Amino acid sequence: MRVMPKNTNINLANKVARFKKWASSRQGTYGEWECDYQHWDELWKAAEESMKDFSHENSDIETINNLLYTIARDNEIERLRKEAIKYPELLRQLARFGVDSSEPDAKWQVSVSVADAQLPDAADLIRPYLNDNNEYVRRRSLLAIAPFSPNEAEEIAKVWMDKDYEYSRIAGLHVLDILKSECLELYLERHANDSSKYVRSNVEDIRKQRYRE
Repeated sequence: MRVMPKNTNINLANKVARFKKWASSRQGTYGEWECDYQHWDELWKAAEESMKDFSHENSDIETINNLLYTIARDNEIERLRKEAIKYPELLRQLARFGVDSSEPDAKWQVSVSVADAQLPDAADLIRPYLNDNNEYVRRRSLLAIAPFSPNEAEEIAKVWMDKDYEYSRIAGLHVLDILKSECLELYLERHANDSSKYVRSNVEDIRKQRYRE
């Protein structure tokens, strides 16, 4: 028997369709282009109502994808990713379906929300994102998983300290700092003269913070 979508899901679908029509001539043309949308209040409300009404019996892939799309577009304010924390089962569905999503700005937000919600299965939900094609998704996911799987996160962070991309090295440093890793000082010393001024700056910041503690 086919489950009929709830009115809240239909409303969300309509609001997403309107946003996509507006975005068709703007998407990717300049940074933070989503912020210019004039009907965010209606889109937020539709997404939040759909989240509130979520249940396994009335969930469908279209609604999950619409929520992921809307969360992605809301990447500056992050209102919806924070709202999702209230609904653990929905958050689990977003995490499971989000792995195959084409929306990197949804993926990293879902990883962060899973961590913020402190779900018992947080590590298992976040782990697939550590291998995402998008570096920023991987980076935010490593930071998110660290408290839930510290040994795993520490080993990945060590590997990242040799990455070419400077922000991966920065993330590695912060994960080692979060975990109070015994090898942190070794990497702080090694990267004090890093080729990237941003890595060097983060080394200094971490050292200053440690001295204050």
